[in-house]
Formats: sequence, structure tokens, C-alpha cells
Amino acid sequence: MERLMEKGAQIWARHKQIICFGILFVFLAGFALYIFKTSVYPASKEPYATIEVTGSETPSDQLKTGDVWKQTFISNVDEISGVSIKFGTYQRVNSGELQVEIRNMTSNSLLFEQKLAMGLLKDNKHQDFLFDQPVKNVNGDSFEITIKVLSISPQDQLSIWMSKNDRLPDGISDLNDVQAEGDAIFKVYSGDNSYLNLIYIIATVVILLALCAAYYFIFIRKIKLTKAFIILAAFLGFCYSLMMIPMSIPDEQAHIETSYRYSDQMMFLGHQTENGHLLMRQDDKTILNTLKQTPTPKLYKYVAENFFQTCKDSTLIETNGRDVGTSKFVYFPSAIGITIGRILNLGFIPVLYLGRLFNYLFYIILVYLALKKLPIGKMILFTVALLPMSIHQAASFSTDCIIMAVSFYFIACVVKMAYGEEKIEIFDIVLLCFFGSWLTLFKSGAYMLLCFLALLIPAKRFNSKKQHVITKSTISFLAIALFILNTLLPMAFKGGGDSIVSWSGLPPYTVGWILHNPFGFIRILITTFIDYMDFYIHSLIGGSLGWLNIGIPNFVGIAFIILLFISCLKIESEHQLIKASHKIWIILVLIGVAICTEVGLFISWTPIDSSIIEGVQGRYFLPILPAFLLLFRNSNITLKRDMSKYIIFAILFLNIVEMALAFRVIV
Repeated sequence: MERLMEKGAQIWARHKQIICFGILFVFLAGFALYIFKTSVYPASKEPYATIEVTGSETPSDQLKTGDVWKQTFISNVDEISGVSIKFGTYQRVNSGELQVEIRNMTSNSLLFEQKLAMGLLKDNKHQDFLFDQPVKNVNGDSFEITIKVLSISPQDQLSIWMSKNDRLPDGISDLNDVQAEGDAIFKVYSGDNSYLNLIYIIATVVILLALCAAYYFIFIRKIKLTKAFIILAAFLGFCYSLMMIPMSIPDEQAHIETSYRYSDQMMFLGHQTENGHLLMRQDDKTILNTLKQTPTPKLYKYVAENFFQTCKDSTLIETNGRDVGTSKFVYFPSAIGITIGRILNLGFIPVLYLGRLFNYLFYIILVYLALKKLPIGKMILFTVALLPMSIHQAASFSTDCIIMAVSFYFIACVVKMAYGEEKIEIFDIVLLCFFGSWLTLFKSGAYMLLCFLALLIPAKRFNSKKQHVITKSTISFLAIALFILNTLLPMAFKGGGDSIVSWSGLPPYTVGWILHNPFGFIRILITTFIDYMDFYIHSLIGGSLGWLNIGIPNFVGIAFIILLFISCLKIESEHQLIKASHKIWIILVLIGVAICTEVGLFISWTPIDSSIIEGVQGRYFLPILPAFLLLFRNSNITLKRDMSKYIIFAILFLNIVEMALAFRVIV
């Protein structure tokens, strides 16, 4: 036994890395199988909705005995297997009976007839009515759904959920022959979601192979950190972008429409029409209205079917596309992608992915250059740049992509000039001023104060005292001047009093209110951080993806936080370059940036009766996270050896787990 244990210890000592990898691989494969059996496979058996009426919902009039409700629609597929209707029971278990009929009006044939006890209906849920056998060769045929209330108790309540607008141009809804303004909230089914099985199996195989390749390159080939970043960023960005289809990232539709406006300018069509509207291809407008904020199995199929399509109707039409009032420079990469797609006459889905691709390429290139530039803290930036929330935002049309990339590069410039060994060149100063100026144009100047990190650069690092004074004066002047021109003056000319917070119907707080009630603002600020700190951390790491509606278990976020902390630690042999006085200045700058971020939403998104600041999310602090984590470098808690390869692999592994859990929620 003792000899066996000794042999086992020798095997462990020689092959512990491959053994650990094998355990992780088996765990991930088992985890993938678990998600398949508990989520993907059951979802694949669900009926596939080929027509789905959604939108703003309102209940119909209360149904009474003898009422007859009808909804018509025209089939858009060759085969129909059933329908479902959304009922409202007002949290009651009603007594009574309905009769449901579905008729093909084109062939004048009754396809489905069923009497249904009302007690089986669930409140605010779809009730399925599935045919015994699918009806085929019905593309273009007209259908009518009829619901007759055979009996209902006077004290019971039952209604059908309706859309406020006419969501189905070819359909009519009526109650007792009185036509409704909108359509019912209903679905028409055709087959099932079995395609999900193939998608999931292919994705699982690709990801497991990628994990094996990562092990080979990280532990055997021992590639450099910068190359590892490019490979991991490209792979993870590709995966997140496919999983989070266009429109599923916060405010992405507004960013898509704004990028499209700049694409129009690049194609000499102008930023807007005389009415302030957007010129868009007819096909693009149709598809834009089809995509939704939440990914669904149906939308995955739709995107896959249209991924390689060309544009069939390129007629330009006017549409009321939004124009985000921020710097045009954050839209250039995505606008270039859209323009190239339009010139090649690609369909809107590939055009959208080209726009995302150019945005993400900008992010990868700038972060790669920042990593090469950093003399210390490379692992900090690597980890922050590959957090789920970072990639999730960067691989989209979100302006956060450009903001993060520029901020990361600017911080890298400051760190190199402050703590590097190379001589400061004129080009370094030009880059510092350029990217610092760019920072002031984002989020109403919230990140402007980051420019003052340049004051950390010691005078001895410059070639002369004159160069030292000119550089710091220039970056400070540019930051203040651009902040005044780009933020304060437009705010002063715009004025206030008429603005309304859209979601509340009330006016927001104002700068004047802050000046007259400084202690009141401080109280609201402190209350906000106390109440929302856990939410900020949660939404900073990636604890909720999409429109914060795809929740991820806390253990994944905790694991990423641990990785962030480990990435902060220096190796025992490294010099501690950041002095205590420098850390104090960094803290002051970061507090200023955080307050500016809160103020921006306080005067634009927080109604006057609110006791906390609304609208701030953790992702708004991602641009300053690398600077914040530099504060944790110290000489007391250090690493005895370089842990970078383990951190790199852990980042990939945890992102795979995050994506698997997110996909589980989606399906």
C-alpha cells in the first residue's frame, strides 16, 4: 500500500497539470450533458412558433356565457401543428367550459375542436391547442380561431390578452362580431425545436476541443500573454456574439440605428432626412422589427436561416430610427462594418454581425496594444478585458466597447510613462493627449477625470523640466476644455425644466438642485451605494447578461472576483512600483469618476421624487476597473511564482461555464 501511494505521488508530481485538466474536462463534459438533459432536450420538444404576436399587452373585456371570440391569421409556412392563446384568469381557478375551434377558411374545413374546462387555464400563460396530426400544404391559407364561452360563473373572471396595436397585418380579432383594435396574444406552431439539439451538440464539441487546444497552447507551448489574449478574445467574442444575438444587449437597437445613420453618411446619403428620420433598406427595417431584446430558440433559428442571405429589397425608406446623442467617434468601427455589408448587398443579419465584428476588432487591437505597453499589471488588464460583461458588451454595437478600449489604452499609457523603464518619446506624449482627449467625449464627460492620472508621471521620467510641464499642462487643459465644450456648454444651452424621465413621467433632478442641496445629494449618493453595491458588483462581473434578464448563479461571479484579486498580486521578486502617495491620488481620481457617473444618471434618469440614483449599472465602472485593481498590488501579499497560465486557463473555463448557464436560461 505504501509503495502504491509512493507511485501515485510520483505520477501526480510528474503529471498533475494533465490530471487536473482531465478532471476539469470530465466535469465540463458532464456539466454539458446535465444542461442538455435538463434544459436543451426538453426545450427541443416544445412546439416551434412560426407566428407569435407579442408587444404591449392589455386584457380583453371580461368574457361571459355566450360570448364568441375570433382571431384570424394567414399561414406563413407549409405545415401547422397547432396554436396557443394567452388567457388571463386574475389568479382564479374558474369554473365553466369553453369550446375551441380552429378552421381553415380557405378550404372551409374544421381542423380542431375541443371542449375545455376553465379550471385548466393558467393565469397569464399560453394554453396550447395542438392538432392530432399536422396540417400540410397550407402556406398562404387563411385560418380562424374561435372560442365560445359555453358557461362561466358570474363571480369568475376570464379574458384574453390582446396587443394594444395591430401586430398582425393579415389578422383580425373580434368579440361578438365587434372588431378589436389589436390582435390576440397568440402563437401558431409548426413542428418543434429539435434543431436546438444539433446546435447544442456542435457547440459543445467545438468548446471542448477549444479547451483542449487552450491547454496545449497555454501549458505546453507556453504562448505569450498577448497572443493568448488575441486567441481567447477572438474565441469568446465569437461565442458570446452568437449566443447574444443582435438586439439582446442593452440599448443595442439605439446603437444599431445610430451606426446606420453614420453608415448613411459614409454612403453620401446624409445623417438624417429633412424630418430627422433615418434612411434604411426595406429588408433591414423588416428584420429589425423581427429581432427582440431576449434571445429565444425561435430567434436562434431565424438568425441561422438568414445568416448568409443577401438583401432582396434594398429600397431606401424613411424610418424613425434613434440617434444617440453622444460622440460620433464611438460609432465609426460599427458604421464601417455596416457600410461594407451594404456595399456587398448582404442581408441585414450578416450586416449586423459585420458591424459587431468591426467594433470588437477595435477592442481586441487596442487592448492588445495596451497589454504590450504595460510594464506592470498585465494580468490585471487581461482578466478585466475578458470578464463576461466586458466581452458581452464589446462583441456588440454597444458604445461600451469603444469606451473600455480607449480607457484601457489610456491607463496603459499612463502606467508605462509613470513606471516603465523606456525613455519617454514625443509619440508617447501625443498618444497620451489623444486618448485622454477622447475619454472626455464619453458618457457626458464622466471619465474626464481619468486624464488627471497623468499627474502621476514623475518629473524625472521626462527629458526635461519643460517637457514635463508642457505635457501635464496640455493633458489637463485638453481635459477641462473639452469637458466644458462637449458637456457643460451643451447642457447650459439645452436648459431644463421641460425634460421628463420617460419611465416615470416626472422631471429629473438638475444640476441646480445639487448646488442648492449639496448635503441632500451626498445623502442620496451614499444611500445609492449602500443599496446598490451588490448590484454594481454583480452587473460589473457579468452576473446578469442581456438586459439584466439572464441571471447567472453567484458562484461564477465569486470565482471571477477571486481571479481578479489573484491577478492583482505581484510576484515576490517583482518591484513594488506604486507608492502609497500614488495610490491615494488614484483613489481620489476614481472616486471622482464614480461620482461623475452617478451625477450623469442623477440629472437624466432619476425622477425628482426618488431617494436613490436610478439607471447606473456595474458595467459603467469597467473602464476604470484596471486602475482600481492596481491599488491592490502590495509587498505584503505576493505570489511565490508566476500564476498567469493558470489564470488564463481559469478565465476560459469560467467563461465557458457562464455561457452554458446563460444558454440554459435562454432555452
